[in-house]
Amino acid sequence: MIRIRDLQFGYPATPFRLQIPSWEVPDAARVAIVGPSGSGKTTLLHLLAGILVPQQGQIEMGAFNVTRMNDASRRDFRASQIGLVFQRFELIDYLNVASNILLPYTINRALQIDASVRKRMQELAHRAGISHLLRRPVQRLSQGEQQRVAICRALITQPQWLLADEPTGNLDPQNKRLIVDLLHQQAEVSQATLIMVTHDVSLMADFSLTVDFQSWCAAPRDASRQEAIP
Repeated sequence: MIRIRDLQFGYPATPFRLQIPSWEVPDAARVAIVGPSGSGKTTLLHLLAGILVPQQGQIEMGAFNVTRMNDASRRDFRASQIGLVFQRFELIDYLNVASNILLPYTINRALQIDASVRKRMQELAHRAGISHLLRRPVQRLSQGEQQRVAICRALITQPQWLLADEPTGNLDPQNKRLIVDLLHQQAEVSQATLIMVTHDVSLMADFSLTVDFQSWCAAPRDASRQEAIP
């Protein structure tokens, strides 16, 4: 279960504030987060993943208290327990597709690449329609192909929590459906919690819970603004 208590976060020298008094997400839930740009959706994912640290409050991901970890522990936690699809992909330009997918195994010494991991990488690439690109440098890929690489990388460790930030934003309708199905199927196999930020209302039926940031953003956009999740 994900538990958030009394969380407050703000970016320095900006009026942005995210305030979450209390929020819980049960294990294996399928959650869609929708709402206007700038409302804090990506910020919330980055707080859950330990990329950002709140000024106040607690974030518990199962048995892990993310807010009590040091930087190194948060990096290891993220690499082994979190599958994060960044909105801007965050691929390593000088690596090929296969190496980008396997990146969590190269940055966390607790994870070991073996034959089963390489087989899983091949299977994910095949499911995402990029198996013919494994040796290609990522800078030679289209935006849609890069997005699918980022999704495979998020899935490779069979993480407990899948956090996807606009994972279908650069995909055509056919590949969008393929990727959404892949995320749900892999979450089902691993009994993982899937939290996805999206602007695509056509995907809402795929999720058991929808969180609308619009309803959390009633305060005006001024220096006193707070994004409050009830």
